[in-house]
Amino acid sequence: MGWLIVFLGLMLIAIGGFFVHYGLSIKDKVAQNVSIQQRALSPQTVKLLSIIYNYQKKFATSKLIIGRDGVLHFDDKDKRDKYKINIIQEVYGINSGVASKQNEFENLILNIPAEFLKSIPEARLNSPYVVQITDSGITYLRKEQ
Repeated sequence: MGWLIVFLGLMLIAIGGFFVHYGLSIKDKVAQNVSIQQRALSPQTVKLLSIIYNYQKKFATSKLIIGRDGVLHFDDKDKRDKYKINIIQEVYGINSGVASKQNEFENLILNIPAEFLKSIPEARLNSPYVVQITDSGITYLRKEQ
């Protein structure tokens, strides 16, 4: 009877080892497939990432505050008065009619993988997008250019 318990214990250990070994290899394959899928970004997505990155560099800030209407907001009063930047106009190359592109812009910015663009939860008036490009996003943009 004792040998039967030992044998069953060893079988369970062997089965557990099998699942751990093959489970890790399956997990790695899934992670590689997800990574490949995330790297296939549309040209407009790449353009938006590039615009966000350029403004982060230009204003030496770690995050950008983009209103739902596409207007770039600043905490500093001097910058608010000096710069009137609309991200929607830059992404879509339009001078007016921003309201018609707001839903499309929202879908675009919300569908960027978190691997490339980090959304920072902040309670602000009119619920703007507070975003920060990640190191992976910067690396991706450098490879694209």
